[in-house]
Amino acid sequence: MYIVLGVCSIIAAFYGIYRSFRKKDMLVFIWIIVEYYTIISLVSSLSPENLQVSEDIKNTYMLSMLLCVGGFLLSDFLFNRKEKKTVSLDALLSNKKIWLYIEIVYWISMGLTYFTLIEIDYIEYNTNNKGGGWAQCFFQLSACINFVFVYKKKYLKLFISILTVFVIIEAIQVRSFLYFPLMPVVFFYLYKNITSVSSFKKFIKSSVPIIALLLVAAIALSLTRFGEFKMPEAELTSIAFNSIDKWYLGDQYFISTGHYFYRLLGPIVNMLSHFGINIESPVEMFPSVPRINAMLFSGLNSVDFLENASHMPGTIFLDLYVSWGYWGGFYAVVIYFFFIKIFGWLQKDAFTLVLFSAIAGWHFYMLLRGSVDTCSSGIGYAFWMSLIIYWIFRYSQSRKK
Repeated sequence: MYIVLGVCSIIAAFYGIYRSFRKKDMLVFIWIIVEYYTIISLVSSLSPENLQVSEDIKNTYMLSMLLCVGGFLLSDFLFNRKEKKTVSLDALLSNKKIWLYIEIVYWISMGLTYFTLIEIDYIEYNTNNKGGGWAQCFFQLSACINFVFVYKKKYLKLFISILTVFVIIEAIQVRSFLYFPLMPVVFFYLYKNITSVSSFKKFIKSSVPIIALLLVAAIALSLTRFGEFKMPEAELTSIAFNSIDKWYLGDQYFISTGHYFYRLLGPIVNMLSHFGINIESPVEMFPSVPRINAMLFSGLNSVDFLENASHMPGTIFLDLYVSWGYWGGFYAVVIYFFFIKIFGWLQKDAFTLVLFSAIAGWHFYMLLRGSVDTCSSGIGYAFWMSLIIYWIFRYSQSRKK
């Protein structure tokens, strides 16, 4: 039964890709990731390491996956019917100064991030607040310049950019770091393809190289992290199966949502604390689902016993299931409505699409991966700084008219 459910999810996600292409909608980015997770979930369920998992557990996970994908499609039918207006990327050439400034920030912040992180390892990075600090925040913000590199065919700069990030990853083993410079490249090619390719068949063919590049990079990262070649994120399915098998905490309802928004607002909360306004965290007594997954996977009975900030997401499909049971499919309708509004805003003009390409790409990839809490906190400062740049740019443009 679980194989049938998995195949149905793959077909439904593929239709989501087709529907987004027909509407010239960058939500095709979401659907490509969903398609990959449906495929890898089915493949992983058939792998030798999961042969001992009961069919009931596999059926539960695959059904939750199908309901989630079905909820996304239902939301798309209900709230996203119009074709998106195409904006020209040539407008980027008329804003040379701002992209020059962002590029300068990128190289400086990347260098500072490199020298900050190169001497620490994965454990130090994830504990005691030993990340890259402000340098890393500015690196995340300015990584969007890689979109401009590929648009202007500055391939040497792009190569140096990605190679440097690979060196950082080799030191600290935080694989998601690479997606900051890579996601703008993905955004460029996907937007170019949906707006310039006439047929869906040609779109698929023209998108294969960039998707293959992303996969090869992710496989290379898996090699550095696990010491073996494996399909990226294949371990998420095993985590999901293990979590469902041992879950005893009942439905979580809005806990994941609470973590998401509280951590997104983290920079504002921290700023208020400097003025004597201290806001107690309402989510500390309710651990996030990835933290609970790590607890269950480790055979512990409390997240307090976890070491090294253990965090084991198991895709958005698992999160929706342990949060809402099979009603998670209906909550997926609300989540996708959020996607529609965000990506509709991103596509209003070229400047917005490019400025947010790195942090939006990283954020939504991590959200669908199941890292509902860290996907917002990981880009919190970069997101708010990007909004400030966006508002300043919009204000300066309105003054010129």
